Amino acid sequence: MSSLQQIMAIKDGLLDAGIVYDVHVDDRDAPMLDLHRIGEGNTMVAVCEGHRLADRDAISLAELERESVLWPMRKSAPRYYERLMAACAEAGTAPRIIQECTTNSIMLSLVATGMGVGFVTATPPLSSLHKIRLIPISDLKVSFEVLLVCRARDNSAALQRFIAMFERRDRETGEDGHASDGHVPPLG
Repeated sequence: MSSLQQIMAIKDGLLDAGIVYDVHVDDRDAPMLDLHRIGEGNTMVAVCEGHRLADRDAISLAELERESVLWPMRKSAPRYYERLMAACAEAGTAPRIIQECTTNSIMLSLVATGMGVGFVTATPPLSSLHKIRLIPISDLKVSFEVLLVCRARDNSAALQRFIAMFERRDRETGEDGHASDGHVPPLG
């Protein structure tokens, strides 16, 4: 379920809570929703294992100028799309988009086939992806807050325990989301 679908289902009472990026929460929805910050997602480039950049620890946008790029579909995530595009423009580049994708799973499937590289937002710790590497983009200055979203004033015991779990995790970790021993705790 996409972030926008989760928000709609929460507002309609079909879902108790969702985990979404901040960019998908409309200001008009704020009175109806409680928002709890639970992490931060950074935009990275996904490449297939055999790609010329696959062994890199980080890359620059300039290194992607000639790449065929798979990109989030504007219609399914307009504010996300616009924020990514603005960050690229601010860095003085524009991606050579060959395909817009409705979901990250579609995008990652196309990346795995070697069709192109994909811009995806991910939150550590990163699980291994079959035939795909996620590489930080050193000069792309865009991140998104990861939010736990629920209906305002929903006092269900299960939901309150779920929220408390994230609040406890935040108290036990540093500002950067890492535990004091350097371990990155799972987000849930």
